Amino acid sequence: MGRAAKNTLRLLNYIEANPIIEISKTAKALNLAFNTTSDAIKRLKEVGILVQSAGERRNRIYSYEEYLDILREGN
Repeated sequence: MGRAAKNTLRLLNYIEANPIIEISKTAKALNLAFNTTSDAIKRLKEVGILVQSAGERRNRIYSYEEYLDILREGN
């Protein structure tokens, strides 16, 4: 995957602290281009790590559901 792997790993580390994300805010936080962030999110979505939880075309929100489920078990 080359650079894509590096950016996807950065995103994976980021979502551990921020399990609910939106592309543009995440891109800003990681100092990445919108398209780069979108591609990394797409990769994590394809392997089942992220789930699109809101939005159809614009302002899409993604969540790290397995992680959130673990956090919810504590309540």
